[in-house]
Amino acid sequence: MGMARRDPKPIEKHEAAIRRQRIARTARSLGFTGRVEYRHVYSQTGGAQFCLGPNADADLLVVYAEAFEREADPEDFSLEAIIAHECGHQRLLRDRALISVGRRLAGGTYEEVLASLLGSLLVGDPRDAEHLVWKATVELAAVGMRPEEAVRMIEGLRILLKELV
Repeated sequence: MGMARRDPKPIEKHEAAIRRQRIARTARSLGFTGRVEYRHVYSQTGGAQFCLGPNADADLLVVYAEAFEREADPEDFSLEAIIAHECGHQRLLRDRALISVGRRLAGGTYEEVLASLLGSLLVGDPRDAEHLVWKATVELAAVGMRPEEAVRMIEGLRILLKELV
């Protein structure tokens, strides 16, 4: 394996505009409130990042070049799934019904799990939903939870979140 590229391959201004429009449309369709930006750089964040603002209108969703590269791989996450995960973070911190769940399960891993599960409920494509549930399962396994416990927890959380969303 060689050195990782520092920058994505350049794209035309027109292509960047198309990416910005697609990202904004996708984020809005998934319920995102706030500013949406595209940055044609690598982020090492998985392709997108949610930044909490002083209020929902000032929240920021940044999508990076690797989100489009990941989407090109049929085994990896689609752009919609990547954005849905970040929208899950916003919902956890902004939706009154979800704030208490987020607080009770506070902590980095559980926030990631909840964001993925919320994202799985927001996306239209069942394959995207499956990928996000799988991501949540992997997060729980990474902190030492046994597979059957992780599956049970995720099933329970999805039922709870479905009622709240």
